[in-house]
Amino acid sequence: SGESVFITTKGRQILVKCGDDETLISTLPADKFPPLPKFENSKTHGVACADLANAVNQVAFAGSTDPGRYILNSVLISSSAKKMTTVAINGRELATFNLASIGSDLEILAPLPFVHNLSAALSRTGAVLASNENQIKVSHDWGNYFCKQVEGKYPAYKQFIPATTKLLGTVKVGEFLNKIESCIGYSADMEAKGIFTFSNKELVIEFNGDEGVKLSRYLAGKFAALKAAYSTKKLALIFKSIKTDEAKLFFVGEISPLVIEAGDLTVLTMPMRV
Repeated sequence: SGESVFITTKGRQILVKCGDDETLISTLPADKFPPLPKFENSKTHGVACADLANAVNQVAFAGSTDPGRYILNSVLISSSAKKMTTVAINGRELATFNLASIGSDLEILAPLPFVHNLSAALSRTGAVLASNENQIKVSHDWGNYFCKQVEGKYPAYKQFIPATTKLLGTVKVGEFLNKIESCIGYSADMEAKGIFTFSNKELVIEFNGDEGVKLSRYLAGKFAALKAAYSTKKLALIFKSIKTDEAKLFFVGEISPLVIEAGDLTVLTMPMRV
């Protein structure tokens, strides 16, 4: 409420004055603050940190929050001399981001609750990534960021990706998202299931909401023939993470994953029972 802020200590408290406002903030003894972690036997990784920050953010939505799937409460970060890859899985969705990038060999499991903090640190000026057996460290011009690694072996996710698929069609991301989001508000259901009928002239989304509400949404386009049920809430979450204007849809069958490709991002989402 004022043009300047005055800050001082008052015993064990911090006194903050600004205009007509005055606030006392309690503190703890400085010696009670935990020490910085010991970061021993570490290795510095030569990766493009800004690209890695984007790659982590692109897949984080697909990580599992189920405590029983501990190893999936993470984002897999791997890099080689020619490619950088991030992966997240929750049992129903699988997201991968593959970027052609020169870097050192590394494999890190970043805890899902902290990946956005990690990405923020990687985005800072002068960011340098390092890790040891159970920790991750990002040094940058403002300081350092530490977080623990998830301990364990990430599943062989590539086996879940269909070896061959058929092109279902191409959709404009914004238009497709608009059709899906117009359904979600009619149901409190965690999944908000929609029946998707693709044909050579349009996509029809049929949605049965609460209290007998039935909605039908139409999207013009030329698609292969397919009828399957998908979670409209999960599809909305996926398409909000897509940064391209268009996305290609691929399929194997009615009970197989829908594959969504948008630039360097690939997402698999499992259908629901019709």
